[in-house]
Amino acid sequence: MSAPSSTPSAAPAGAPAVAATVASTGAATGAARGERGERGERGERGERGSVLLIVAVMGLLAMAAWGLAWRATHDAIRTEGVMVQRAARTASVLPALAHGIARLRGGHPPADPYECIETVVDGADSHACRLLFTSQVNSETWEVSCRLATDDEVASLPALPLTFTD
Repeated sequence: MSAPSSTPSAAPAGAPAVAATVASTGAATGAARGERGERGERGERGERGSVLLIVAVMGLLAMAAWGLAWRATHDAIRTEGVMVQRAARTASVLPALAHGIARLRGGHPPADPYECIETVVDGADSHACRLLFTSQVNSETWEVSCRLATDDEVASLPALPLTFTD
């Protein structure tokens, strides 16, 4: 008897080569999939897409945090400006208004309406304020308004008298 051969006996000469090629290609594909965690190409694309999504979300969160910080800073600056204006008004206009109302307690202004200048000294600062006295329906009710005076008003209006006479 003859010894068994390792090649198929009835196959044409080209057939065993094709079968061997298919077998070696299949083994290579399986080994490659095993190295990628058995996900294949679709798994890698999905992972890349999720990384892109995560980066986009982180970018949006960073921009939102920047927007909140910008708004808080803007609000703090605006609030600081209001506080400075309030302090300036408290140091200048309010004392002048109080002096004008105190003069009304002693009598009436010489004219209706009556404008004058009151200078308020606050430490090293001096503020000139314009007072306007206007009578209402009867001569016993007066409206007093006060604001910082311009240079023209300081030059043209009289100073607030020490007392008003009837």
